[in-house]
Amino acid sequence: MKSSILQGYEYIQSLLRSKWVPEIIEGLSDGHNRFSLLKRNIDQIGDTELKRKLKYLVDAGVVDKTGLGHQVRYSLTPFGMELDHLFSHIRDIGHRYHDGVASSPTTMDPY
Repeated sequence: MKSSILQGYEYIQSLLRSKWVPEIIEGLSDGHNRFSLLKRNIDQIGDTELKRKLKYLVDAGVVDKTGLGHQVRYSLTPFGMELDHLFSHIRDIGHRYHDGVASSPTTMDPY
């Protein structure tokens, strides 16, 4: 049986690896709560892919969808807000260490 930390890590990793998921979560966090606003702020994502990813995130409990037709709004659930917080830390660490110590061969895990 997997430990709870490993199960949680694998689930979060699957969300991180999903193309466009971090960008959608960041967009929603920035207040882009309509389909058109999200699309405008995520370079190179197509309508079909954005619809598919939003449905995936709604089904996963990361995003709430309210309204009908042209009144549809998207927002982060509490789980989505936690993911945004986590992605924010990952982004910050990446900025701090991308060109620094963490990218040097002596500090990388060779295994």
